[in-house]
Amino acid sequence: MLAASVSMTVAWYIGSSYLAVNNIIIGLHDKHLSISTDNENFKDFIPDDELMSVGKFRAVSTMFCEDWIERKEPVPVFKGSFGTSTRNVVNSVEDANRASSGYFSQEIFIKCDSDVYLTLDTEKTVFEFDEEGNLAQIQELREKYPGLTDDEILFNLNNVVKSLRISLLVLNDSDDESEEFPDYAYYIVDPFKDKITYMGGILDTDKDGFYDYSRDKKEVLYGQSHSSNEEKTVEECLVYKDPTENDEEVSTKELTCFTSGNKAGVSKIDFEASFANGLILEEERSIALEDAEEEILIPLKTDISKRIVLSFYQEGWDIENTDFVRYSQFYVNVLFKIARPMY
Repeated sequence: MLAASVSMTVAWYIGSSYLAVNNIIIGLHDKHLSISTDNENFKDFIPDDELMSVGKFRAVSTMFCEDWIERKEPVPVFKGSFGTSTRNVVNSVEDANRASSGYFSQEIFIKCDSDVYLTLDTEKTVFEFDEEGNLAQIQELREKYPGLTDDEILFNLNNVVKSLRISLLVLNDSDDESEEFPDYAYYIVDPFKDKITYMGGILDTDKDGFYDYSRDKKEVLYGQSHSSNEEKTVEECLVYKDPTENDEEVSTKELTCFTSGNKAGVSKIDFEASFANGLILEEERSIALEDAEEEILIPLKTDISKRIVLSFYQEGWDIENTDFVRYSQFYVNVLFKIARPMY
């Protein structure tokens, strides 16, 4: 998905004024607020050549984010692919590659002329698929996905928007020279949150039509997991079913690494029994959009800039995230508002 095909509108506003990002172009229309990308030149407009270039969106993840949050890293660390493994369990922070592209992440500095708390405007923050743009993709995608009808292609293109996330990394004020950022906080918002997204599971990473398996002919457990029993490892928590006698394939319509087949002779993980045996899959630390106004409070002191890293990305462990992310077009409209005065 080309950056030019994404309409992002990010609004920081007091009253009816706002700061807008359209196709990665920022303009400010409010005398109370000013914005900068270098913390020196504050203005009411930031051209696209000062902002990060997105390129194509790809699946990334915030799994293992506790690792870099504990160290108070100055930028969020998104994880990419694992790669095929011969081990039974792949669950360390080093196992997942760090993603260097495929998402939008921009450092900005915001000033206000009074002491306030900033938050998301949940009523005006909207994530929508671009049906007209997605319709235009259908003819090209017929050749790539001959097993799908036009309606099924369109549904998959539109559905990708449900795996989108907003994240906000709040850092220090410009007058604070300490290394320990006093206001350090990281927020993840899932605009379509209606279920738990688990940051681990079985995958078909090489897309060969079968879930990955180890040299022991057992399904590989990927992602962030741990044991509820300190005396047990994650691998000791896993319970397996008897090996399958024949290949169990799935329809080619299932375009996701989460829905694949089972290779003959491979033992499948019995997740229900494994959970009972102490296995825990980490839950995504996202909040629902409707809860954002209460849970996100960003302090702004009078005429002192606040350093914030604003990101938009596709969560790779969201089951709505399919191969269609490469072709889907969507609109992102995110607004921030003054929650209340600081004092």
